[in-house]
Amino acid sequence: MSTSSALEVAIVDWDAHKEVLRAIRGEVFIEEQGVPKDIEWDNHDQQALHFLATLKGKAIGCGRRTDVVQHFFATQLSSFLHFNHFRLILIWAHIAQV
Repeated sequence: MSTSSALEVAIVDWDAHKEVLRAIRGEVFIEEQGVPKDIEWDNHDQQALHFLATLKGKAIGCGRRTDVVQHFFATQLSSFLHFNHFRLILIWAHIAQV
């Protein structure tokens, strides 16, 4: 990930990016949407495929795909919603599925 002005979405390692991934998911799902912590923090993160979206080097969204529960989710920090990059995050993540 660079500090370019373009949106970048990259597959990232959970262990190396856990702090930023948890911060985004905690803000969006737990704080904004009221998802209970025990539901959001399941046991699938270690095996999941994680995506991190950055804009000008700042993390603005993330996604996770896991074969364990056959789902994919993505989110974008509300402070960046006016950029409307959420759809691009989803499209990129769908293309990158393995």
